[in-house]
Amino acid sequence: MDATPTLLLPEVQAVLKRLHALADVRDDAIIQQVRGPGSTWESATSEQRATLLRDALLPIPRSGGQFLYAVARSISAARIVEFGTSFGVSTIYFAAAVKGRPKPAR
Repeated sequence: MDATPTLLLPEVQAVLKRLHALADVRDDAIIQQVRGPGSTWESATSEQRATLLRDALLPIPRSGGQFLYAVARSISAARIVEFGTSFGVSTIYFAAAVKGRPKPAR
């Protein structure tokens, strides 16, 4: 039996690396636009704000994802309900935790 934690599997790490890298680039540009000179964030409508942020990933930080993974694994979570998923970064951490949980004894 392979003892590699599911969070460290190459395919899981590849997806997380790609999404976190995309967020690092895309989100920084969007945040600079929101905070930049002439920003109208405070006066913008909720629709205008949503339009501006629609392409932002705004993922959970890597350390937060590792924490979610560890908590889910520590309680042997079989089911996880997540609300508010945007691009699914935290979902990858949860899915790795559920996939890697020990099988119940029969």
